[in-house]
Amino acid sequence: MGLKEQLNAGSTALKRDTIVLTVTGSKPQFTGSFDMGRTFVLLKAQTTTPCRVRLYGNAYSRNEVNELSRPFISQSTIGPDIALITDINLDTTEIFNLTPFLFGANLDNPVSSSIYYTIDTGSTFPFTNTNTINFNRFILEDPSVANLSGITTRQTFVVSGSLSSGSSVTGSIPTPRTYLLLQVTSNTSPMRLRLYASESYRDVVAEVSRSFETEPSSSSGIIADLYLDVTTTSSLTPILLGRNANDLLGTTIANPITYYRLTNGSGTTDISASLHTFSLED
Repeated sequence: MGLKEQLNAGSTALKRDTIVLTVTGSKPQFTGSFDMGRTFVLLKAQTTTPCRVRLYGNAYSRNEVNELSRPFISQSTIGPDIALITDINLDTTEIFNLTPFLFGANLDNPVSSSIYYTIDTGSTFPFTNTNTINFNRFILEDPSVANLSGITTRQTFVVSGSLSSGSSVTGSIPTPRTYLLLQVTSNTSPMRLRLYASESYRDVVAEVSRSFETEPSSSSGIIADLYLDVTTTSSLTPILLGRNANDLLGTTIANPITYYRLTNGSGTTDISASLHTFSLED
């Protein structure tokens, strides 16, 4: 179910508002959860006392030992299984505008609105008594609207191939016109998965031969270029926005498609990757 379907079903919850997270006490670190929404866009944040704020899509990520102690400057060490929505250093009490905006979703339970947090305080600005952090959000999913017939909000799409090591396969999957790519699960590692908004983008000669370490061109039409070196579920940080190029160019198609190129980097012959998505536009 996309945004249009929710609105047509009578939703009044899809709007911008502010959520207040309140913490009380004087500690170097606070952890917990609060009701932020099943799926949302995070626009702004503001704190009454300077601090560092991390938001996560699942409880495991918040509680992971290395992540709890990870310094703010070490964002390159975030593991693929960490569902980090944002890591913000709110070093003033001014409004912090997130640019670009960030998407968030509960990944533990598709019907839960809980988002998990870690707040780090400092000796320069210690928390005392009651402190608040305001988050300006736009809700993308209304829990009061049930899925319409034939339309589901969260879907999993599988790409697969029987490949020798180093070889690739191309194909397409029937995704929504616009969607969020939340997580990817691979059955072996390593593998490389590239997603494109159109078949022509995928098959450009320079893009076919481009190495993972080389930045794509601005006109590549690429949605994601993922090097999957674990067989667990990898959470996308940040969550990615997928779309179909034909619709963006004004030619609406009946069956939207995302195109892929899957490359086997392992010795396993039968490889597959599961794409976990949230529909914005069916």
